[in-house]
Amino acid sequence: MMYKRFSLGLPVVVATVLLTSCANTAPHNFQTMSLQELTQFAQRGNPRAEFELAKREANGHGVPQNTNKALAWVTKAAAQGYARAELQLGRLYQNGIGVPRDYAQAATWREKAAKQGNAEAESELAVLYVSGQGVPQDYQRAAALFTMAAKQGNANAECDLGILYADGTGVAQNLQNAFHWFKKAAEQGDAEGQDKVGIAYDNGQGAPLSHKRAIKWYRKAAAQGYAGAEFNLGVSYDKGLGVDVDHKRAVKWYEKAAAQGDTDAENNLGMAYQNGTGVPQNYEMANQWFRKSAALGSAIGEFDLGVSYDSGQGVPQDHKRAAKWYERAAARGNRDAEYNLGNAYYFGNGLQKSYRQASVWWRKAAEQGDPSAQSNLGVLYKEGLGVPQNYVLAYMLYDLAAAGGNKLGLSNRKGLQGILTPAQIAEAQSLATSWKVGTPLPTHTAASQTAARETGTPRDGAYRSQGSCRPTGSDISCRSYCTNCSCVVVYPNGCRVHVQVQAQFDSLSNQWTYPNPSC
Repeated sequence: MMYKRFSLGLPVVVATVLLTSCANTAPHNFQTMSLQELTQFAQRGNPRAEFELAKREANGHGVPQNTNKALAWVTKAAAQGYARAELQLGRLYQNGIGVPRDYAQAATWREKAAKQGNAEAESELAVLYVSGQGVPQDYQRAAALFTMAAKQGNANAECDLGILYADGTGVAQNLQNAFHWFKKAAEQGDAEGQDKVGIAYDNGQGAPLSHKRAIKWYRKAAAQGYAGAEFNLGVSYDKGLGVDVDHKRAVKWYEKAAAQGDTDAENNLGMAYQNGTGVPQNYEMANQWFRKSAALGSAIGEFDLGVSYDSGQGVPQDHKRAAKWYERAAARGNRDAEYNLGNAYYFGNGLQKSYRQASVWWRKAAEQGDPSAQSNLGVLYKEGLGVPQNYVLAYMLYDLAAAGGNKLGLSNRKGLQGILTPAQIAEAQSLATSWKVGTPLPTHTAASQTAARETGTPRDGAYRSQGSCRPTGSDISCRSYCTNCSCVVVYPNGCRVHVQVQAQFDSLSNQWTYPNPSC
């Protein structure tokens, strides 16, 4: 599956170097002082001299490298309220360099520096509030800190603030604001900001839709070796967005990103080898890339490996292994894996057959908006397989599936129209209209108790039939709705009877057929 990364994730805390240089704002130029003179200033308690001496001790500039001495000097400077030292001490605690790793101390020292208006400290403290490391997770506090740092021109903060606006995290979602801050960071040469500007142009999110402008910014970020931009350039060449279609170039960009461990690029390389686009078709190579992606925890890579084992492409066909890979991907919320895992349970491919488990995984995929899963779950509710039988829920699910373009959902919905009352259809339609993707699907309706009385709650794979209410008389009419050999016969008085019919082989069509039962 070829796609462009358009989702914008939250920033991640990244390790930093031991000690960084600072601007020379002191009356003395400590950076050019001799070691002897610098030591004299430090011993007299000058915090800038202490910090500069700590840098030399840490990096071995003019003195033997000594991490313990460096830590001692930077601690002295921080204790006197020197913001650069406070920031650096926070970094040391975060990364466990010379001291035990302690996120609370990392946050405390950054907080001290941030209160003095240090933009780097504000930005890095905001990241801790996003991740909840050393402080309670607080997106609003993070947004406020990013804003303070961004207004001082800190490129990292500008990019991260853009991400919060794009996602609507800690602030009201505003794609125009997001683009504004991404552009600020990009213009300072921030590679991630450049990639995000490209994505905004590519998607028309907060910026005019322009694939050519997107390419310009992707190239800037890719020139700095930013893997996300390399991947996005690959997709642009694959799909001909802003450039002519060139699958070979797409593969080259995927390879650059994959060399940095970009799992999306690894997956797309696998698909290139699987489909023979830009490279000779090679299922074994495809699976090598899927496996690399899966090893890094990519749900898409895990799913693709599952499909390979299911189909036997490049590996011996093995439904059990396929199911294992589907389980891994489904546990990460991959919708396609959830759907395929439901199929594996329903048909007993690689797993013990279980309608109940099929309903669990189809429900998860259906709640993510998968039309096929919605249709299949509807069949389970209609038949009472693994779930209590409920025609209203079945109709609702068929309605959702049909709206998503699923043809089986459309035909199954038509089959139920002759069985349900107008009030039940109205209830099902209301449930379908009010449901939103990403929210739980209903499990009960006003008709649930009626269905339970008529059919009970079947066990996995159980088939229940109730025939005692069949009307009598000389003029009996009925209508029926069948799924394979399982039929529901409906009489004018509302009585429903489950019957099974014998399959018949039609030699003309060379297919098995299931005749509708007679009244």
